[in-house]
Amino acid sequence: MSFNAIASEKPLVVALPDAGYPPYVIVNESKVTGILVESIKRASQNAGITMEFQFLPEKRSLKALQECSVDARMESALYSDAPDEYLWSHPIIEIEDVLIANNEDYHHIEDIEDLVGHELIAHIGYSYPALQGYFDSGTIIRSDRYNEREMLRSLLRPSPDSRRLAVMDRNVATTLFNNDNQLRDNLRFIELQLGKAPLQFQFCDNAENAKRAALLNEQLTLLKESGELLSIKKAFIPSNE
Repeated sequence: MSFNAIASEKPLVVALPDAGYPPYVIVNESKVTGILVESIKRASQNAGITMEFQFLPEKRSLKALQECSVDARMESALYSDAPDEYLWSHPIIEIEDVLIANNEDYHHIEDIEDLVGHELIAHIGYSYPALQGYFDSGTIIRSDRYNEREMLRSLLRPSPDSRRLAVMDRNVATTLFNNDNQLRDNLRFIELQLGKAPLQFQFCDNAENAKRAALLNEQLTLLKESGELLSIKKAFIPSNE
């Protein structure tokens, strides 16, 4: 029996965020697509691995992975509390956390210390390593929302003391701006980078997934070398040139 056949005897069950994470995971009534989805679909097809998607909220998807009731989920090893307990795909794309504010709010922010006393709108269940110490001490107030659209819409009304901002990936915010005139016309980026991380697939660590992760990583390398991975990215992130 071939290595490929062993790896594809049962479907690889991949948990995706039920609310999507555009442009990486885009969920609509007819299909699911996006940079991560198309990359893993292409790699799995080339490797002969059957794949199924389950749509779960962030915290439930992590619990499902810990119980191995799903095989993989979207994550970055840099944001995991215990990265050595899991298997990982090669990085597919880099994410960059930035700040977003209402156009009418005044903010003079040059470094993280300038955020002390502010409220930051964050995604429930997501990690922000550069900010965690401030969240733990209460010097920056974390206020969670269920998805990125809710996060941005909570900024549409100016805050009375200009103390409310959102933190999210630049590409996610740009995608939402491009599809919502109200968000685009009323919100802006504040150019303080809060960290970059590779976006990957995180696998439950067992013998079967070790074989499948190895096959997928081999195919992801080939997709990168052939330029197909870059073409997938460009299809969802228009060039600014």
